[in-house]
Amino acid sequence: MDFNNRKNLLSLIALDVIVLLFSVAIIFSRYNTLAGISAENNHKLQTKNLSSKIKEENLTEPTAQLGAQEKQAAQPQPVLSAEQQPQAQENALQEKRNIKFTYRNSKAKKVDIVGDFNGWVPQSLDKDDNSSWSITASITPGEYGYNFVVNGKPVKDPNNPNTVNTGRGFTSSFLKVKPR
Repeated sequence: MDFNNRKNLLSLIALDVIVLLFSVAIIFSRYNTLAGISAENNHKLQTKNLSSKIKEENLTEPTAQLGAQEKQAAQPQPVLSAEQQPQAQENALQEKRNIKFTYRNSKAKKVDIVGDFNGWVPQSLDKDDNSSWSITASITPGEYGYNFVVNGKPVKDPNNPNTVNTGRGFTSSFLKVKPR
């Protein structure tokens, strides 16, 4: 009987070690996932701080010294598939459209917009007296993913039910800008 108790005890210890190793593997996996998200957020924060620093120091961006054609060529363009490229060439001949983005939130301290149309570089929205944030962007006709960045966190446009996966780790709002 003593031998059977010893055998059962060793089996339980082996099972406990397996469960412990499995738990450590899960914790390690979650840590790496969170560390990856944290690194991505740090990169976004650094990009945001750099753009804020440029505005604060009144530095001119390189495109400010370019002619009209060079400015348009220097604008960030969305990544296009082979099927979208002929449409993009047609869009290049079309005029840009002024699109107004509005976000309403009384608790927001800072609201930016990022998307395919601005190379995912944060652009600050202006706040009015009614806790409404807005910006008007000049955008070439086409299809774009975008998000508001509210207090440093990406948020879908609550006024736009259309969404798209841009491969950035969060769902984005979808915008289709039609030609005039």
